[in-house]
Amino acid sequence: MERVISVKKLFISLFLFCCLQAANAGESTGTANDIVLIASKESSLNQLSLLEVRKLFIGMPVVKNGIHLMPVINVSDQMIQNTFLQSMVFMTENTYKRQLLKRTIKYGTILPKKYDDIRELIKKISSNGSMVSFMRRSDLKSHPELKVVEIL
Repeated sequence: MERVISVKKLFISLFLFCCLQAANAGESTGTANDIVLIASKESSLNQLSLLEVRKLFIGMPVVKNGIHLMPVINVSDQMIQNTFLQSMVFMTENTYKRQLLKRTIKYGTILPKKYDDIRELIKKISSNGSMVSFMRRSDLKSHPELKVVEIL
């Protein structure tokens, strides 16, 4: 005797399978909680609001504790960059690039520096108390010259 599965049950099963696959992919690639905002250990910067982080990385001036902050983009890992942009700046990479270009043309803002070498990024941030960037929390453990900037 042949069993017939209804189309509705088939779609529900397919939907649940896709949800499980997406959940597993999220666990293996990381989440926003794995990404931390970093600054030099010597910096007086300890915390920023989410609005300040967003402003800083879209090219608006942010002054905290008398320090004019400078954003630095970590492009050493595409997943880290995309997770940061989506969870902190609330933009996709293409939207972010367009926003930066628009601000540069309209207001003359300076584009944030980008580093594709994590060692170079760490070296620059640790030597400059006004630079702020992001990286994996697990990578931070081996760099005592950096600290996590709390996001309120």
